[in-house]
Amino acid sequence: MKSKAKPGLAALVGNAYRVRRNGPAVVIFLDKQHANLIPMLKMPQNFQLLAELAEDFFGENLNINYSIGHDPRLLKQIKREEEALEIVKSNAAVKFVLEQFNGTIVNCQILNKPKE
Repeated sequence: MKSKAKPGLAALVGNAYRVRRNGPAVVIFLDKQHANLIPMLKMPQNFQLLAELAEDFFGENLNINYSIGHDPRLLKQIKREEEALEIVKSNAAVKFVLEQFNGTIVNCQILNKPKE
C-alpha cells in the first residue's frame, strides 16, 4: 500500500479533519475553508488512488464521498480566542486605556497556546 502513496495526495487528504468509513463509503470531512480541495481530490488519478487505498485498507470496494462541515478543533480555537478577548476587555487597565484614548482592540492573540 505504501508504494501507492503520493505526497501531493497525502497533503490534500491531510487537510481533512476526519476520514471515516460510513457504510459502503469512505467519507472525507473538510472544513469550509478547505472545500476548494474537493475538485483536486476528484481528479481521476487522485480519485482512483484513493479508491485503491480504501480497498486495500478495508478489503472491499468503497465509494469515496466528501462532506463539508465545521472542524471541531477550529471551533474550539475560535471559542478560546473569543473567551481570551473577553478577559482582556474586562481588565480594568485595558478598560481605562480604551476609554481615555477612545481606543479599540484590533488584535488579541493568545501567546501561551496549550499543547493538545
